[in-house]
Amino acid sequence: MAKDFVVTLYLGLEQHANLVSDSLYRTLVEKRIHTPDIGGTATTSEVIDSVLEFVEKEMEESKWRAR
Repeated sequence: MAKDFVVTLYLGLEQHANLVSDSLYRTLVEKRIHTPDIGGTATTSEVIDSVLEFVEKEMEESKWRAR
């Protein structure tokens, strides 16, 4: 995901990059969902599902629009 973040910044999609980065942060810190490599028990799919939930929620709440 870090690589994707850098690519979106490079492409000038800072708003998109921040949305994904913030959603990942909330997944790891607020929900404490971690994969085994960082001491958790969640699958990669579970982490991604949580990130997507936060992205969708933010887009709904803020009426966020992609360019």
